[in-house]
Amino acid sequence: MVEIGNRNWMELNLSPEEDAFVRTAAEMYKATHLDPIDSVFKIAEAVAILQRRHYASGIQGAFADALVQYGFTNRNDGPMDKHVRYALSELRKSEGEVRAWWRTVDARRRRTWKSAVAIHRHWKRSQEPPDPTRQRRQTPLEAERATNVTLQEALNSANAEIARLRGADGDATRFDLELSSTEHIGRAIVDAWRERPSRIEALVKTLSAEVKEIRRLMRAARPRRER
Repeated sequence: MVEIGNRNWMELNLSPEEDAFVRTAAEMYKATHLDPIDSVFKIAEAVAILQRRHYASGIQGAFADALVQYGFTNRNDGPMDKHVRYALSELRKSEGEVRAWWRTVDARRRRTWKSAVAIHRHWKRSQEPPDPTRQRRQTPLEAERATNVTLQEALNSANAEIARLRGADGDATRFDLELSSTEHIGRAIVDAWRERPSRIEALVKTLSAEVKEIRRLMRAARPRRER
């Protein structure tokens, strides 16, 4: 180790090409805006180079110190978090599959999934078999269409019931006093009492008497005209 300032510099014996590659990747890692997928794999490869060289060096210091030395730090200037290193390692192991999947991701999501952790999480999720019990969340347009279908079905059902009660379906035994026509009500009563005509006659008399009474009451309620 070589002491530089207040830090001990690990001599990992990187080749000039490896050193340049790792430092470029570290700058990309610290950048705010990245081209996600290419940057992630470059960072993953740089971390893998450091890890190989660190293990081969026989240096007793923690690998985390090597990460800090080359600039792979977290927001608190500590070493890159372990869950980030895990995500990078997993993505690197399956680079071909990940890149093939990434080509199927729409542009809006690509701009959102900038970190290795986010890309790894969504890639793993894409490999999960679909849950038959899980319902996909409807878009507002789909929800509106479903509501319209439900309302149309309810309207059709109501219209069919009205038609049935009006006798449009040929059922002469059922009627509704508000919805059925007078002809249908009369036919329904006759069909029900066909073998008991006396009841039909009694009903006619009752209705006639009620009509006369109603008309009498209506005449009585009208103001008399002055002569």
